[in-house]
Amino acid sequence: MPPKRSKQALLLSAFISHAKADAKKAQEIAASLEARGLKCWIAPRDVRAGRSYGDEIIRGIESTKAFVLVLSKASNDSAFVAREVERAVSKKKPIFAVRVTNVEPSPSLELFISGTQWIDAFGGKLGPHIDRLASLLGEEGEAEPADRPEDEDND
Repeated sequence: MPPKRSKQALLLSAFISHAKADAKKAQEIAASLEARGLKCWIAPRDVRAGRSYGDEIIRGIESTKAFVLVLSKASNDSAFVAREVERAVSKKKPIFAVRVTNVEPSPSLELFISGTQWIDAFGGKLGPHIDRLASLLGEEGEAEPADRPEDEDND
């Protein structure tokens, strides 16, 4: 019989929280992290058909080691994103805010992320910012992320 793996070992690397308007950027971040060996949970891709959307979001947050917030004007204005951040905090998930536009967090987000360092990814190519995020997420999992792929055009 194979040895049992701990629940921590079964967790995905990151839940990607984003506003609908930022879906393309969030998908790019998830794909870039996954290309570096860090499996992500992102809606709507990972929402199982026929299931309650709210239940699936909670399941997604619980199934990951960390929470990545795609911070923009749209996420600032999203009550749903604010609820996801609150749930992640309540479940003691480390929060990584990735600013994709030059905005300050709204008060509802500031309450939860003001004490953490943000990654400013609104200038230049996304790749170096994702490298930094991948490194930080790898530290959360106590394992190094997989080697970066040779094809830089994905960033």
